[in-house]
Amino acid sequence: MYQDYAETRVLVIEDEPSWCTIISATLNSFGYAVAGVAGHFEAAVKLLDTAEYDVVLLDVSLDGQNSGIELGRLLHQKYRKPFVYITGNAGSHTTAQILQTFPAAYLLKPIQPTALVTAVHSALRSYSATPTTRTDEDLLFVKQGNRYKRIDWKNVAYLSSDKKYTAIFNSVDRTEYYIRSSLSNTLAYIIPEHLRASFIQVNRAEALGISYIHEVRSNEVVTSFKTFALTDAYSAHLRKVLKVIS
Repeated sequence: MYQDYAETRVLVIEDEPSWCTIISATLNSFGYAVAGVAGHFEAAVKLLDTAEYDVVLLDVSLDGQNSGIELGRLLHQKYRKPFVYITGNAGSHTTAQILQTFPAAYLLKPIQPTALVTAVHSALRSYSATPTTRTDEDLLFVKQGNRYKRIDWKNVAYLSSDKKYTAIFNSVDRTEYYIRSSLSNTLAYIIPEHLRASFIQVNRAEALGISYIHEVRSNEVVTSFKTFALTDAYSAHLRKVLKVIS
């Protein structure tokens, strides 16, 4: 066993139990500590919030989808931890999606033990060697071509679902910016926890910044930018939160 890495804690996020076993055994044999294992998106987010860890090994195709990429984005923007992608099919993911989340490395299955350990070691070295200019948690950076647009969550007037993407409307420049995340995941995980109560869903596909709501009608909610449909499933909760008097 190599004691050089004895204090390094690694999270393993992988939905194939056999690979979890192999990866964990490999890490242990080289002296790394496995800080936790998760096999699906929700469990992974809970682990990221609660576990003590230094680096993450992350399956790209978590739950049979590209939700591993969403986790990669969270690791880069919110948790600010180094991570290494693992995949069994390189052709199923676009290079652009991968690079936008800034992984430290990218490994293909079957994974050789030396390649795994080298990737983890390199991730830790490159991360510790990089000056950390931590961004305020209330900010979100959205890639636009070859640049990143900074958005302050307090300036977000509404969020709108567009299949696998969510449109984030920035009231400052009156522009919608898209992130690859469902509306439900954006509300539950992407928005900083202390700001989630500042948004409320009005229908299956849209949520509003509460401070931007000007008027509530029988089946509509009005903001300065547009009017949104208010469906029965969300009406009672909205009226309770806003203390609407009938």
